[in-house]
Amino acid sequence: MLRAALVLAVAAAFASPAGAAAQWSAPVSLTGDARFVFRPQVAFAGAGDAVVAYGVGIERGSVLGLARARPGQDAAFAATQTTTTDPATRVLTYAGSRLLVVSQTQRGLPFELRARFGSLDAGLGAVRRLAPGEDVLRYSPAVDARGDAAVAYVQNVRRGPVVRKRVVRVVRRPAGGSFARPVTVAGRASPTAVGAAVGPRGEIVVAYERGGRLEVRRRVPGHVWTPPQILGAAAEGHTQIDVAAGGDGSFAVGWFAQELTEGGSNGPAAVRLAVRSAGGRSFHTARALETFAERAPQGAAVHVALAPDGTGVAGWTGRQDGRFVARAADLGARVGRAHAGGARAQVDVASRVGQTVSDPAADAVLGGAAASAGGAAVAVWSPPLDTPSPQVFAAVRAAAGSDFGPPETVSPPYREVATPTVGLDPRTGEALAAWVARTGERTQAVLAALRPPP
Repeated sequence: MLRAALVLAVAAAFASPAGAAAQWSAPVSLTGDARFVFRPQVAFAGAGDAVVAYGVGIERGSVLGLARARPGQDAAFAATQTTTTDPATRVLTYAGSRLLVVSQTQRGLPFELRARFGSLDAGLGAVRRLAPGEDVLRYSPAVDARGDAAVAYVQNVRRGPVVRKRVVRVVRRPAGGSFARPVTVAGRASPTAVGAAVGPRGEIVVAYERGGRLEVRRRVPGHVWTPPQILGAAAEGHTQIDVAAGGDGSFAVGWFAQELTEGGSNGPAAVRLAVRSAGGRSFHTARALETFAERAPQGAAVHVALAPDGTGVAGWTGRQDGRFVARAADLGARVGRAHAGGARAQVDVASRVGQTVSDPAADAVLGGAAASAGGAAVAVWSPPLDTPSPQVFAAVRAAAGSDFGPPETVSPPYREVATPTVGLDPRTGEALAAWVARTGERTQAVLAALRPPP
């Protein structure tokens, strides 16, 4: 059950540097000073509520926290704590105010998957075991607006304490129904990473790294899983995957891969993207968005987002003039325009061309990207860890075919900043950013800020 809500007032305004418009509300702390907080997640519910989920340390362990700002209440959040004890719990919104919460057990092997359904108003319901007795390495949940849900996961198949192999399994649930038994979609070559998305009519796409390749399988309601489709090269054990579904039935798979060794050496980094058009069957040929030789900073990843109309954005951490930068490109079933070295060029949805949205004179690590109808998009980033006096920044695009605007200051400087993320309200285009900041020698906090539509 949810505990009593604490209404948090907006923090004092902060000064923006010259050249950056004060578009974002002053940050508000959702947790107060805590001994431990964990990566925030952001979403807009169907009714327009801005939602932030996060892990927070308490006297004995940690719990899942939820913060909610109702439509029209600016940056006034009501924060609550739940009885879910996994700080890395994934929270997804669907329908008007419904929640799907997926977590893992925290008391030793096996690390089982569990789910709870609920709502922003009534709290969370009973815990459901999704794959009893199965030890899960990592997982990726997804849900569409109706409530069709799927959880794809990498299972450690053990013999006692020894992991014999790994497989990718999927458990699915039709809207209004119950989760079915798990099925195996990749049973050999020990996959290590997985991503999933559910389309508007319940179609499921699962992507995974297996044997140094990125593969994808699909399932349409009432049909069997398609054979694996190989999308391109990946790095065995060192691949991050993001999968997005558009409201028009399109899908996008982005992945970041870089081979790393225990001795500290690395292979080249590659950011790749593949899309499946609305009404299509197979994914189109994947393209490399960017490659570079340097070892990527901690947190480097690719983020893909598709809007209800199929427009969208891909964002990633790239290289320019000897620095790491935040970059973005059009994504979706339509042809867009992107910025490349000062020249405008027509590009397709899986282009090598991207716009540098951060200041190229300073290192940046992209934290997230989001999209809404018409091609509106937002990207958020912060400097690499150990950068003095770090801040959170963002850039906004009003429509497909237009460039992102200049960097905007989202936060004041802190001792440390980590894991910024961002979402867009698909109805209004309002943006929501959240991040972790060190607020004292031994304290941290999750903070959030809102931005009105461009």
